[in-house]
Amino acid sequence: IIQGQASQLVPLLLSPEPGARVLDCCAAPGLKTTHIAELMGDSGEIVALDIHEKRVRAVEALAQSLGYLSIKAVKGDARIYKEARPFDAALLDVPCSGLGVLAHNPERKWRLSPKELSTFPPLQYAIIENAAKLVRVGGVIVYSTCTTARAENEGVIKRFLSENKSWTLEHPETFVAPSLINKEGFFKTFPMEPAVDNGGHLDGFFGARLRRRGQM
Repeated sequence: IIQGQASQLVPLLLSPEPGARVLDCCAAPGLKTTHIAELMGDSGEIVALDIHEKRVRAVEALAQSLGYLSIKAVKGDARIYKEARPFDAALLDVPCSGLGVLAHNPERKWRLSPKELSTFPPLQYAIIENAAKLVRVGGVIVYSTCTTARAENEGVIKRFLSENKSWTLEHPETFVAPSLINKEGFFKTFPMEPAVDNGGHLDGFFGARLRRRGQM
């Protein structure tokens, strides 16, 4: 599968254990979903959630083409999705302004308005607030975007941590290179040439790894 270098690092931030039960919110088109399945050895269960039926079918098709049996594509709204059985981990690759991937969509910088930009943080916060209820004590959430806007990144996470004291930011240096982690403990990349000159491009991505504290 063709996938950007920065995008490939996001599932590594999650690094779920083989056999885990994982929720992938906003999963389509399924690139990160199938990467998670690969990291888990296609064991356990991955619930790949998307709000649009057509995109759910796209995730199903990709999983089937690669032969992954652990992926279950589900139509649902990540802001209100409910399940009685808790998840061990959740990836929230939330909708965002896409300011970190303008190299792929340069016309977007002319189309984005301040009004549209302001709609993303409330949506992103609604997703992480609901997902937090679905992850077990001791479980992990990785929140990620492909934007460089602090309101959509640090702003959402800092608000979430201030309002949800059972969650804490976990330093992710075990999972990605320390040079990609800033002083606040967030994973951040910016548009630049890759470390190895192979014609690739490192996009602007953000990630935060959070853990739910409490008794197991």
